[in-house]
Amino acid sequence: MYLKSCVILLASITMFSSAAFAKSINKSPNDKRSYQSFTLANKMQVLIISDPEAKKAAASLNLDIGSSNNPENRAGLAHFLEHMLFLGTEKYPDANAYSSFIDSHGGSQNAFTAANNTNYFFDIKADALEQGLDRFSQFFIAPLFSEKYTQREKQAVHSEYQSKLQDDGQRNYSAFKQIMNPANPQRHFAVGSLTTLADNDTKIRDDLLAFYHSYYSANRMSLVVLGKESLSDLRSLVTAKFAAVKNLDITKPANNYTTFADDQLPLMLKVKTLKDYRHLSLSFPTPSTKAYFKEKPLYYISSLVGYEGQGSLTSYLKGLGLINGLSASSSHSSDIESNFQVSFSLTKKGLEQQDKVINSFFNFINKIEQAGIDESLYTEMASLSAQAFQFLSQSNATGYVVQLSQRLKELPQQHWLDVNYLMQGFNKQHISQFLSFIKADNMYVNLQANTLVGDHTEPYFGGQYAVNKVAASTIEKWSKKLDIAELFIRPINPYIATDLNIIPKAKATSLEADNSTVQQYDLTEGVTLWHLQDTQFLTPKANLFFTFIIPDRVLTTKEQLTLSLYVRLVNDKFNELFYDAASAGIYLNLYPHSRGFSLRISGYNQKQPLIIEQLPALADIDLSADRFSILKSNYLRSLSNKTQEKPYQQLLEQLSTHLTGSDNIAQQMSILADLTLDDVTLLAKSLFKQGEIRVLSHGNITLEQAKKQSLELVNQLDITSPIQSNNINQVLTLAAHSDLNIIANIDSSDSAVALYLQGLDKSYQQRASIDLLTEIISTQYSNQLRTEQQLGYLVFASAMSLQKLPAIVLITQSPHATPEKIQQSNQQFLLDSTSDLANISEQQLLKFKHSLISRYEKKTNTIYQKSSQLWQQINASPIAFDEKQQMIATVEKLTLADLKDSWQQLLLKQFALISYSNTIATEQQTIETSSTLDILAKLKKEQLRK
Repeated sequence: MYLKSCVILLASITMFSSAAFAKSINKSPNDKRSYQSFTLANKMQVLIISDPEAKKAAASLNLDIGSSNNPENRAGLAHFLEHMLFLGTEKYPDANAYSSFIDSHGGSQNAFTAANNTNYFFDIKADALEQGLDRFSQFFIAPLFSEKYTQREKQAVHSEYQSKLQDDGQRNYSAFKQIMNPANPQRHFAVGSLTTLADNDTKIRDDLLAFYHSYYSANRMSLVVLGKESLSDLRSLVTAKFAAVKNLDITKPANNYTTFADDQLPLMLKVKTLKDYRHLSLSFPTPSTKAYFKEKPLYYISSLVGYEGQGSLTSYLKGLGLINGLSASSSHSSDIESNFQVSFSLTKKGLEQQDKVINSFFNFINKIEQAGIDESLYTEMASLSAQAFQFLSQSNATGYVVQLSQRLKELPQQHWLDVNYLMQGFNKQHISQFLSFIKADNMYVNLQANTLVGDHTEPYFGGQYAVNKVAASTIEKWSKKLDIAELFIRPINPYIATDLNIIPKAKATSLEADNSTVQQYDLTEGVTLWHLQDTQFLTPKANLFFTFIIPDRVLTTKEQLTLSLYVRLVNDKFNELFYDAASAGIYLNLYPHSRGFSLRISGYNQKQPLIIEQLPALADIDLSADRFSILKSNYLRSLSNKTQEKPYQQLLEQLSTHLTGSDNIAQQMSILADLTLDDVTLLAKSLFKQGEIRVLSHGNITLEQAKKQSLELVNQLDITSPIQSNNINQVLTLAAHSDLNIIANIDSSDSAVALYLQGLDKSYQQRASIDLLTEIISTQYSNQLRTEQQLGYLVFASAMSLQKLPAIVLITQSPHATPEKIQQSNQQFLLDSTSDLANISEQQLLKFKHSLISRYEKKTNTIYQKSSQLWQQINASPIAFDEKQQMIATVEKLTLADLKDSWQQLLLKQFALISYSNTIATEQQTIETSSTLDILAKLKKEQLRK
């Protein structure tokens, strides 16, 4: 992966020959984009998408060659090659040319290497697509693979590898690779390191060139391009840019190896984790589902197993105190194999009674075999899928092209867009056939916990693991059939929307009927409604946001932790009570904030009043002592696990903690450990009586309906004394000439530095200036410290706003550089940037302004995004629905002198958090930390007095 840590999990379905492609592409009635596919003369397969309203263009090129194709002696070569393509081409030789251009035109760029494919993608402001494609296409026409950057980039790959050493997911997957079918090429190390990429019998650059010229062939590539241009213009553009990619007419190397060798199952793999969690997964290889992608027999089974309402496996095992939750899924692994998997998040008791969990699962599978293969349930699932596709929201451009580029060679053209929503042709026999593979003697069991002991050590990531063939006596115990009355197949869903009509627009005859802007209404004392009937997305959906704000104070740490526990308990109850609603596309979410809590009800609007009617009064909810104990334990573990995050993530967490005056994780855990269920009950009864209530209603809902539902919600939740409150500033303002350094105690083999530069105030001028400065320096920061100096893989500069107080934060995490070296490079970079700003031209400044404005103008693709945007503005201070327009207008007026002034202000307020590698930590750091924390405490007290 290049530049950013990014995981994209996309299901592979099947391969079809081009002769099987249909002439049309099924698209949602809600999709206003136009599509056209064609094949270039060099056999590159292309899909173009025209969206005249697009603010961002995007492209993704997928090569169906990945790390499975690495030579035996070159682990990580495909991934290394992915990195190298970004570092210069014959037409654009500067190693920073591509990323600098994309970033300075409001875009982003990245890539990833998977086992069977490699994907490159970018987005950019719509009017810069042609220039972006010109640079992008050169990756596949004439890359340089310069000797200089070949040697340097090995260090970046190694840094990326090092950054994953403490990643439990990576450690578990790497242990799993050790027990895979030895003939399966996916079992090999894929990331790469200085060792695997070193010059030895052959030079690494020679191997790079050989791999590129062997596999980077146009006939193995699929390209998707989305832009505002017409289909005709997009086709001409793509043809002009990609016709020169060479076609080697290569055949993709076949991988017809199963995940496990014959007679290898049943098998159990136990892996010791670094974080404190307990995870059990049961996996079952099945025949390929490629011929059944329309029927989806495994999806039908996973839907029943993953159900969480009454009678479900989840409900039953939660009731026994064995699990926190479960998920069920299916995936298509290859042309000869698919997989069904169920995963359990175990409680401590569940870990001790894992046999009970597994036996309960097989008893539920028996229920499906006996009574669960039901055409009416299948028809209901098909109807919900069709409904979801009918009102499908427009996807983010980047994610959309990446997803589609991986489908072009896997599916018939007709179903590129609707494959995930197809459920056609109920076939009881097919479902039964796939159920027959979900048996204990065909099972791979993966157990993860930090209390496990391993007798093997995985060679690349150091994970401890143990592997055992499952005994026949254990299989018998797991498979024992019991009559468990609490387990049964779900009934038909009562929440499915049947009225999908769009409410007519209100007549715009007065301010109250204005259908283009949000309107404010005072319903009663302390209860304010903001309402906007949707005229943009035109779907039968609405969002109702509700927040309760404690008057004129911030909750104490104890209150916040108690409230968080309370919310977890309530959501736990809501999950079972309203799981059917969620399945029908109506979602309920309760969440805490520093001054109270918020509730969101979203989705199909017809049945939302039914949800409100069934909501219990918040203060009177019956809370289970058993669930309290489990959820409190989970909460403690989640806080503890934050200390196992990557160093830079921990630094950002601590930075926020220091700036908002919050207690640190250790203090929070100490307080949380002493909380009782009585504390939670007392808080609920005392806290939710008096406070300000704000409501947002947005979507397919009239004003009268919104007013009625808002008041019903207030009454139903039993909030008796609404009262106005005032906004409170919670962010520490650094004094001028601040140069603070705090050394964080983080156990990691990497060092890290987070350098925070705070702006002067919350004015539009300051916020716009700092956003523009970030736009100017971010690419150069990454290029200097990552590409040129090779200080680490995780290097970036970002704007950071807390309650609208703007700042820039510079982040570097390094496996080899000391914090002193990073800080030295940071200060040199700040010095160089001061000089660069002095020499920036008006034309360059205008380019960066246009880039930033294009980010501000990012289109809201869904009604949920629009509602969330409005909700953020309602809960900000001051409320400003025209904030985007204000920021754009301010950016347009900014002068170079304004930027220089803001930059100098930033340099006067520096706050660095530093983490030393555990190999170089010293006692002196503790002394420094204590001293600096005293300074911070004094600053906070001084600010509070003001």
